[in-house]
Amino acid sequence: MQTYEFRCRRCCSAITVPVVELTRPDLLSGVEQEEAIPRGHFAINTGKPEDLLGFLGHWIANLEDLTNTKPHWNLRRSVGCCGPSGAHGLNTVCPKGHPIGTVFADCYMSHFVDLDPDRVDLVTPDTPHETWIARIARRFFPFSNDPDLQRPTTP
Repeated sequence: MQTYEFRCRRCCSAITVPVVELTRPDLLSGVEQEEAIPRGHFAINTGKPEDLLGFLGHWIANLEDLTNTKPHWNLRRSVGCCGPSGAHGLNTVCPKGHPIGTVFADCYMSHFVDLDPDRVDLVTPDTPHETWIARIARRFFPFSNDPDLQRPTTP
């Protein structure tokens, strides 16, 4: 099985331990106060089971698989009865403070982290960490390292 890890899209910090894709959707749980997904796995939220909260199309993972993350500095985002309800926006940030997802861990729901696919990347653990300057260069100059696509130089 291929292992992956999630990284912050802005700073490339690892935010999960290595995880594998959950191939058995019947292992997802919507039971209150229980883990929604087994530890060491991730899945795409398809809305099944129906009582699983979160955002459709986002990745979900076990709370125990998070690493190097902390609650959002705006404590209003972590409001809940017995834990963060996720009702007030992204409430989890990477080590550099970039919002990356929403923890759902209140008493009336199953517990998991919802990772925003616009804010995190799913990569293999051996993928090199890209610096922010390299990411910007690749974004604005996508062909700069390809010799076949560079401008010809005149002698």
